[in-house]
Amino acid sequence: MRTMHPAVAAASVLAAFLSTALPALPPQPPAPVIPLTLKPQTRTATADDRGYRGVPCEPVAANFMPEYLVRTSENGAIAKEAHDQDSIFYVKDIRIRRLADANEAKTTREPAGGAGSVFRKDNLVAWCIVPFDAKKRTPKQRAEMLKRLDIRKLAYDWRAEHVPTFEEEILQAKANGITFFAFWGSHEGAFRLFAKHGLHPQVWQTLGSPKEPTQAQKVAAASKQLVPLVQRTRKLGLKLGLYNHGGWGGEPQNLVAVCKHLRDNPGTDHVGIVYNLHHGHGHIKDFAQCLAAMKPYLLCLNLNGMNDNAKPKILPVGQGIHDRALLKIIRDSGYAGPIGILGHRADIDAEQALRRNLVGLKKLLRQLGETEAAKTYE
Repeated sequence: MRTMHPAVAAASVLAAFLSTALPALPPQPPAPVIPLTLKPQTRTATADDRGYRGVPCEPVAANFMPEYLVRTSENGAIAKEAHDQDSIFYVKDIRIRRLADANEAKTTREPAGGAGSVFRKDNLVAWCIVPFDAKKRTPKQRAEMLKRLDIRKLAYDWRAEHVPTFEEEILQAKANGITFFAFWGSHEGAFRLFAKHGLHPQVWQTLGSPKEPTQAQKVAAASKQLVPLVQRTRKLGLKLGLYNHGGWGGEPQNLVAVCKHLRDNPGTDHVGIVYNLHHGHGHIKDFAQCLAAMKPYLLCLNLNGMNDNAKPKILPVGQGIHDRALLKIIRDSGYAGPIGILGHRADIDAEQALRRNLVGLKKLLRQLGETEAAKTYE
């Protein structure tokens, strides 16, 4: 009896998965065509016009040629695009989407070290500061702390004790000019509040580590497990970030494989990757290659001070022996998305932990010659 070649067997597994699991995603209605007439014009890209989805803006590219069709982020309608050879930009409430990196510096970013630096202070996200805070701040105290530090984005981690104050956290963030940028995990009560308050935070979900024997089966199983959350976040208009947290699911190549596998199906381009350096000590040496692979899907990149062998695991940026080299890799990669800084120490005042990161970042930026970006920390 002839045995099936392993590659054929793996393909059969993937085909079976795609034919059963992902069709459960609700079909999207045909998108109506909306004519959009654009006049040739030129405008210098701002700090927010950085090739990122979901950023409201006016046209950025020069020599607009309204000849192509693109999909909007809000209602799936089709509108004619404006483009400048390699990059595509949308208008007003239509999402921005970078199709190529060739002209990125020319059209979507200001020179490194200037207002367009990925490390500028207004691009920072505070992460792991809710359960990890020796002062056990209330939502009001936390929002006031972030305002005092001039950190304008909050990625919200939580425990069961914080569920009753979800809405208060949202209200206090809004009152203090803080963007409720991301939410850890899944909670239906939080999802209802996002709809109620018109919020669209990223949802960060740990990628699991399936026990299946082959790589193809692991990718299929991890993808299938995420289908309900893919559906839920799509319905709410939220990005879903696959989060590295150790194990098979924490490996960059597996994050990319699952993300690509999901995105091969309609209505899943909101799925991306959130990468955390504090869970990536095993990839210090090949970080440049890992970052290049993840970059097309990267929703947020969270920094940490990095020493060999995670000694210690949590360290303020600027205190690790590899920090300067890693920041240079990030800068040179052209990544233009949000940058997170950590608290993640339950025994330390979260404000003190964040300040240490700010001091370290400012020092490293000066060492890297990004003097204008460093000035944003003053």
